[in-house]
Amino acid sequence: MASSAVLDPLRVFLSGKRSSARLSVDLPVRLGGRLGPLDGGTVDVSAGGALLYLPLGALGPVEGAGDLFARVEANLGGGFDLRFAQAGVVLESEVVRLVMPPDDPSHLYLGVRFPHAPTPAQLAALGLGGRAPEADASLPLEALPLVPRPGRRTRALLCGRAPGEAESWFQGEAVALGARALGLRLERAPTADLSRWLGAGSMETILFQAGLPVWRSPADLLAVRCMDRPSGTVEAGLLLAGAPPRRVRRAFRRR
Repeated sequence: MASSAVLDPLRVFLSGKRSSARLSVDLPVRLGGRLGPLDGGTVDVSAGGALLYLPLGALGPVEGAGDLFARVEANLGGGFDLRFAQAGVVLESEVVRLVMPPDDPSHLYLGVRFPHAPTPAQLAALGLGGRAPEADASLPLEALPLVPRPGRRTRALLCGRAPGEAESWFQGEAVALGARALGLRLERAPTADLSRWLGAGSMETILFQAGLPVWRSPADLLAVRCMDRPSGTVEAGLLLAGAPPRRVRRAFRRR
């Protein structure tokens, strides 16, 4: 598991895969945030975590795409209690994934993990005890089957422009590539500036190899995650307008 995370840091993050099977179920939940409780529901639950949805209004007034990272970090950063009222279960949880799918702009989706394994009684109360639920194959982005070849780097620039505003640029490195999915690790990207582009429409991605631009494409920013190490970096998941050409894909290899 650790080596997979090192080789392909966005694969698990973007696909939402967990080692335990997920039960697709919509349960009302309450997140015990530092700034007050947040009410939402579940898309799926497993022994290791859950995918939750929250109406954007739960985070307060939103200007444009909103400073989602800052709001989530202020309320839920460092962990929170996740209360399943109907099941009478409370689990300590941590946010590990933040997604705003383009087909549902009214909701924010949070991938959370349970740092402490639920007890058998808690699993049973959630409908996970004594059965092996089918894993839910629905993904906010496709899984990313390609990783960079050793010794080969593909640099990237990510650009977005809001109406009436100057362009915002982010620079970094491509770390994973799928048919139409691109994973970037961005250097010193202000999370407040990047998160405002979640679900807000197309940005432009330019990829460089050996210092020369080799391809550019419109892309929708669908997922972001702030990284502790290296400090100040942000991982971004993008859905590309088209598949990259062979000369770009040659810099990556299959897992």
